[in-house]
Amino acid sequence: MGKNDTNNITIDAPEGNEEKTKKDFLPIPLKHVAAKHLSTVPIYINTDDDFCLYSNDGLGFSAADRERLLESKVRYVFVAKKDHDKYFDAVAGSIGPIVNDDTITPEEKKGVIHGTTLDLACQLNTVLPDKKKVDQTINNSNCNAQMIMNGMTVKEMYEMCINDPDEAKHLVKMSTIMQGFAHTVGLNDKYSLSMMGTGAMLHDIGKIFIPKENRTVEMLRSHVEKGVNHLDSLPGTPLEIRSIVAEHHERIDGSGYPYGLRGDDISLMGQIAGLAYTFETLVSEKCEYQSEKKSIEDSLQVLSDDLSSQFESNLLKSFTSFAATTLLDEAEDKARLRLFDISSLDSEHRKNNPSGRRHERLFFRSKGIAEILFLKNERWTVRASHDIIMHNVSQSGMGFMIYQQLDKGQIVLTKLFIDQQSEPVCLLGKVVRVQEVTKDLYIIGCIFFESNSFEATKKLYEKFTSRKYL
Repeated sequence: MGKNDTNNITIDAPEGNEEKTKKDFLPIPLKHVAAKHLSTVPIYINTDDDFCLYSNDGLGFSAADRERLLESKVRYVFVAKKDHDKYFDAVAGSIGPIVNDDTITPEEKKGVIHGTTLDLACQLNTVLPDKKKVDQTINNSNCNAQMIMNGMTVKEMYEMCINDPDEAKHLVKMSTIMQGFAHTVGLNDKYSLSMMGTGAMLHDIGKIFIPKENRTVEMLRSHVEKGVNHLDSLPGTPLEIRSIVAEHHERIDGSGYPYGLRGDDISLMGQIAGLAYTFETLVSEKCEYQSEKKSIEDSLQVLSDDLSSQFESNLLKSFTSFAATTLLDEAEDKARLRLFDISSLDSEHRKNNPSGRRHERLFFRSKGIAEILFLKNERWTVRASHDIIMHNVSQSGMGFMIYQQLDKGQIVLTKLFIDQQSEPVCLLGKVVRVQEVTKDLYIIGCIFFESNSFEATKKLYEKFTSRKYL
């Protein structure tokens, strides 16, 4: 191949005029991957903000190449994302040392871990895993568990799945949700977290036995037993993984399948898998419960209102709290809040959307204060003040989380502090819904006063922000 010499590194010029960007490549920390793992992978290096082909597959990548790059202070080589399978084989055995290397930034570690998890998911959706692949999945989940124990947030990994291919996204999100939730409810040892992640990645392997066309309900439901039978044929499959695969469609009221188990007959890991599966399908494009995907908050509402009999009540409350405080978008949005204006809400929404909610809602996350008001001598007086997390507002009301139980009918003034320079956004409402999600955490729903017309709401909003009524 035509080579140029740049700082003692031989590279090929980019092929054609195709622009290569960072998003098209996956990094491999060179010090942790043996040369033999890279010998059949097209290897690129990054120079002057461009990606250049260093070694094509078939030409090999030698130990001398690796040492020469390391001596030249090259920390990473890159593999094109189109080479997923080859990338996984190159890095799968090296992710343990990568996770424990303090010289690699958390951001870089997340990229490597997510890359290998995604590759695993793509493979597990198409090929039945043998014992080696199950062991690789356990190793990968073990590294995910270590990252969580080291402080990586579940939200970070969850958001990385947004642009993943749909057929792999479900497995990766299931693994992320189950490991994250287990960590919050006390199953936070490395072994338990690893089993959670592995079971999530393998829970649907039985679907490989089912034809992709003309699937019936009975055929689809058979995937559970087919998957369990396959795992039973592999030596040494941990019982916890088998339980997750066998029980992720079981429900405590006996409405699940394939065995119709009830209550404590379903293992804790199986119950967590059922919750995570139901939630993940609710927020996904394709769902057996609905015709279109729902927001995270609406999905939690469906779980609490329509499907609560299928899950143990305390576990459901803990999961709702976990998802509401961990997975909801925290950043969306001071920018959106700065632009918040009740007059910008669509007054025609009710006409255009006669079914469902009366008004369109704005979703966001913002810390604030709720002041509990009462009338004293014909004047509003503050009885108590509590910290809150506001998460939605519409033309007719608002919703927030609070570590204090409120009573229906109470009058609440919420104040949202967008930044240190601005006056707070103030909203006045009456409590109409109180939902306990954990022992000390409540989701509160309030309606605004006189909000039966757009103009009345607009005037009331102006009245709130002036605060002349206090």
